[in-house]
Amino acid sequence: MTQPDPTQTTPAEVDLAAAGVAGWYQVLQDVATRRAELDEVEKTAKEKIQTALGDAVDGVIDGRPVVRWLHTAAPRRLDKKALTKDHPDIVAKYTVVGKPGRRFELVTPKDDA
Repeated sequence: MTQPDPTQTTPAEVDLAAAGVAGWYQVLQDVATRRAELDEVEKTAKEKIQTALGDAVDGVIDGRPVVRWLHTAAPRRLDKKALTKDHPDIVAKYTVVGKPGRRFELVTPKDDA
């Protein structure tokens, strides 16, 4: 597994106001808040429609299908933990390590008061 290079020198932080992008931070915060609110509305709408559908597949308005609730096949997943326990050599042989990335996340500032 590739580890971060401790000799690489990058700044620990950047003042977004000084960089002229503090407004974009506020935009991201607003979008995240609205997205969470809309996700909740979407969840409620789906639940109401799914309850009305019951076992039916299609939901119609004025005779035209507007929603479809299909059955899907059960997912199949590889139990990597069990495979590693039973055949660690195979797991090691076929494990490919990708390039490390960076995760971007919004942090809600805490008041120092």
